[in-house]
Amino acid sequence: MATSMYLSSSESNARINSLIEDAKNGFKVMPFPKDTILRFYGYGKLATFKKLNGEPAFYLFNNETKEELMIDQMFYIPKGKTEPEII
Repeated sequence: MATSMYLSSSESNARINSLIEDAKNGFKVMPFPKDTILRFYGYGKLATFKKLNGEPAFYLFNNETKEELMIDQMFYIPKGKTEPEII
């Protein structure tokens, strides 16, 4: 998130801390929905998992509050490497 959103170090840390707090407050990582597809962007250099309706396939869910937190992550393979990295 930090790279793709041009976040400063303090903004990046705040987002991570927020996700950690959400996890402590009952949010759980959910499995990919059955309608998940792999979408490519940037002339095939970026990829992400999406639901058919365009929403991110990565999400957290809180059973008590019935809230969803969608996490839109992009992956890419840097030049000279063979493994994808999250941006």
